Amino acid sequence: MERPSPRREKRHLLLLLVLDIHDHREIELFMKGIAGMGIRFPLGILFILILSMVFSASQKSQNTLVVNTTDDRDDGHCDSIHCSLREAINAANLRSGPNLIVFDPTLFPLSESGTIKPTKELPHIIDFETTIDATGTGVTIDGSNLTSASIEKECFTIHNSSRTVLKGMKIQNFPGWSTIFISSSDGGEANDNTLIDLILLNNGYGLPPYTGRGDAITIGSGWGGSRSCGNKVISCLIERNADDGIAIEARDGGACHSNLIVGNTVKNNAEIGIEIDSEGTGSIAGWNTIADNKILGHQFHSSFSFYSCNGGKTDHNIVCSNSMSSGRFTGIDIYSIGNGSSSSSNLVVNNQIMNQGQGIRLGNEPSGLAVNNIVKGNTFRENEGWGINLSTDGNRLYHNNFIQNTNNGCDGGNNNTWDDKGKGNYWSDYQGLDNNGDGIGDTPYSIFPNGQDRFPLIKETVFKRFEPPKNLRATALPGKRISLNWEYQLKDAYGFVIHRKEKIGKGWEWIPVKWTVGLATKYSDTRLIANSLYVYRVQAYDFRDYSFYSNTAQAKAKE
Repeated sequence: MERPSPRREKRHLLLLLVLDIHDHREIELFMKGIAGMGIRFPLGILFILILSMVFSASQKSQNTLVVNTTDDRDDGHCDSIHCSLREAINAANLRSGPNLIVFDPTLFPLSESGTIKPTKELPHIIDFETTIDATGTGVTIDGSNLTSASIEKECFTIHNSSRTVLKGMKIQNFPGWSTIFISSSDGGEANDNTLIDLILLNNGYGLPPYTGRGDAITIGSGWGGSRSCGNKVISCLIERNADDGIAIEARDGGACHSNLIVGNTVKNNAEIGIEIDSEGTGSIAGWNTIADNKILGHQFHSSFSFYSCNGGKTDHNIVCSNSMSSGRFTGIDIYSIGNGSSSSSNLVVNNQIMNQGQGIRLGNEPSGLAVNNIVKGNTFRENEGWGINLSTDGNRLYHNNFIQNTNNGCDGGNNNTWDDKGKGNYWSDYQGLDNNGDGIGDTPYSIFPNGQDRFPLIKETVFKRFEPPKNLRATALPGKRISLNWEYQLKDAYGFVIHRKEKIGKGWEWIPVKWTVGLATKYSDTRLIANSLYVYRVQAYDFRDYSFYSNTAQAKAKE
């Protein structure tokens, strides 16, 4: 039989290689290989080859790695004989995602947590789409064996990488300056990462000479136009850590925006419960949302802080429906220092702040701006100092309750507005009358030394959300997708939040899976598991408020 020509053999080889294409980067290498080998395909066949490669890349299967030991050894392999967490992360970094790291339930039973004690910092997660999921198992990662003096003793670092998920683990006793660090630098991006259902306990206390300054979770960006955006911290317990519970930090021209911190319990951490700050010209920490968290018991600073300095911008953030209590200093602190710095146009709405050193402070030092902030629908109750303390100008504060604080209010600024549409705030020490019974005091309430609430409320105000989306429908589509459609009549919403019910620990909780921008009343949920039932609800939002929830809708995903 006639032997095929060398050129035809090369064509056959390349046809076989198509079957092993893994991602779009390999498509590029494949095309370069064709050029380098001098092979010419007919245009139609080449077109089919490219389509085949694109389809193969788009259908790439998830690589599952099973941690089957509690030790920290690394022999360069992750297999059924031995795979430590360290080996699993290294293996995931070497293979383009999606990668899934899970834990053997016989070694990590839910009833009795298996403990991993790293002897050095775990490998940085640098590949896209890596999930480490301990759901249904008991996994504790303990940093007490990290004994050398260094500030770089984090548990997980997600660096210039996106779409990583960490879920269901307990992390304790790590001495580093941030136990989980989502970071971008040198023009890189760390976007759309998710931390969910984690416990972070007693971290950040360091080793000499680096002692006592470690955050539990940091979302950070710095240098060269880096971006850390769209990250989520959901339903975590963060307790007794050495510095901040959760910090969003933009540095030296970096951007941290559109991050979501929701449904967490942050308690008894040494410094700030949750912080958003920016430092340096061009740094932006904006359009972040902090919602439905419980923050309590912080010792040396505030429960929540907006901070900007040296030209940084901490603007256009939302703090909504949080509970803050039992801190030694300030409940909410909004502050700006230095030329070009700004902590402005933030929305603080429907929070409960009680038993703090003072309820809320808005202030600035020369050349810094803290203006156009809206403080609306909050309750400041039984705080030891001021209920509200202003030393800046041009903010709007209305429909709040100030109840039995040692001093309810101080306005040392100028042009702050204390009412909206003829209604001001409720002040528990207001002594005026309401002779016509319209619920508005007949005389203004004076706010020492410069402020005045012209329309003080006679009764406590109840925060009211606007109307929700209606008639939510869920339809399963081929390809493990579910299409959501709903109706919404109002025109002033900024967008919608899509919530999906997920298993968290031993129960089920609503998790926000997507924030949309604009008034499109549809969304397609992808990357689902075939034959699994999914339940949804939708909520509208703008930069002032959130609506009630829609009806629920459900569908079972199809292949």
